[in-house]
Amino acid sequence: MSSSTSSSLASSGPWPPASYWGSGPGVASHFCTIGSGPRVITARLQGEGVTAQLETLSDAQGSAPRGAARGGGTRLFADQAACPFRGFAAFRLHSKAIETPRPGLDARARGTLVHCMLAAVWREIGNSDKLAALSARELEAVLQRAADEAFAQQRPRTDALDGRFGELEHARLVRIAGEWLALERRRDAFEVAAIEEKQELSFGGVTVQVRLDRIDRLARGTHVVLDYKTGACAVRDWLGARPEAPQLPMYALGSRSADAIAFARVRTGGMAFIGLAREPGILPDVDAIEKDRNAKKMNIPTWNVQLTGLRRELDAVGAGYMAGDARVDPKRGKQTCAYCDHRVACRVAEKASFGAVGGDDADD
Repeated sequence: MSSSTSSSLASSGPWPPASYWGSGPGVASHFCTIGSGPRVITARLQGEGVTAQLETLSDAQGSAPRGAARGGGTRLFADQAACPFRGFAAFRLHSKAIETPRPGLDARARGTLVHCMLAAVWREIGNSDKLAALSARELEAVLQRAADEAFAQQRPRTDALDGRFGELEHARLVRIAGEWLALERRRDAFEVAAIEEKQELSFGGVTVQVRLDRIDRLARGTHVVLDYKTGACAVRDWLGARPEAPQLPMYALGSRSADAIAFARVRTGGMAFIGLAREPGILPDVDAIEKDRNAKKMNIPTWNVQLTGLRRELDAVGAGYMAGDARVDPKRGKQTCAYCDHRVACRVAEKASFGAVGGDDADD
């Protein structure tokens, strides 16, 4: 195609070129929008006297990965569960969005600082007894040292931790960690058994390396698996088919005799443990699974039933990835697609125009 023709097509407005079938007057001048769908395309062509012979091709199946799939962390399972095409695009085609530079720290960088801060705090404190014994002055000193350590770890990655902005961020870390520890003091006795521990987990033929934020050992000898979150999080994202936030379920299935899994939501005005437990009283305000309204809706009566179901679902997600499943099937329809980096590649808008997109838009 000549450069003049390419330029003409590129400047032709919102009508990108498409392949056409048959021949007839004016065919070269016709373009269709991505959202048109086959029936619209056929009608337009027939209106110009063109006999359109549409051919369809199912592109929902990719090739299987060669050998055992490794790497990708829990994000591979999250993307594949949210939409098989998203998992295929991100981890088979290595597609990703171009990040937009922003001044200062973005939400992810701030979340990383909080993770580093709390890891440093618990490496020094170690257990609930020592936390309870610290005076206000001693605790403040611990927090200051932990914030210094978090800054030292993250400063090579950003220049936004210097000067007055750095001072404000340092003070924010100390304040938010102090608020979080006030909640931790409400817990029964525990000891921090692992901090940012690496594990290798396998589900459905996919093996990934994961890093657990924290595992606590309880007085009875069982464990609680915690994942720090500074943004939105919900128990329902673990439950039912294709769990959308599989990190904690994967950790629970791979860890030592977990009696509870929970997001540790570290956010000003919203400090909370959000999770599920084998029985009540293990974590503040965390219900036993038989009391959780989301689990009741999905008919999950006991902790062991939940763990069995999680393993089955994660194995199915992993097996789908290994089989090359690349269906455009967003679990929650438009809600799933809203923050996806691959909407142009999957052309979900085109499929939606004639009812091919699955999922449930409801968010309860």
